[in-house]
Amino acid sequence: MAAIINITFGLAYVPHARMPVYCATKYAMQSFTKSLRHQLRNDSIKVFEVALPIVDTDLEKGVRKKRGTLIMVLNQK
Repeated sequence: MAAIINITFGLAYVPHARMPVYCATKYAMQSFTKSLRHQLRNDSIKVFEVALPIVDTDLEKGVRKKRGTLIMVLNQK
């Protein structure tokens, strides 16, 4: 068995108005992952999506303190 693991971000699910292009690219990766999973459903290749939580970087300084921690659980079918 083989696996494909795509990394996305929580902003694919809850977009941020200040970063529409960034959020759109994350959503595109999420959509691609779902499509690929569907396409490979009868093969031995499994497709997973890992949606990372908010991380304090220069992009979103202090956001975790303001909003709390977001944990995403995704169904893999």
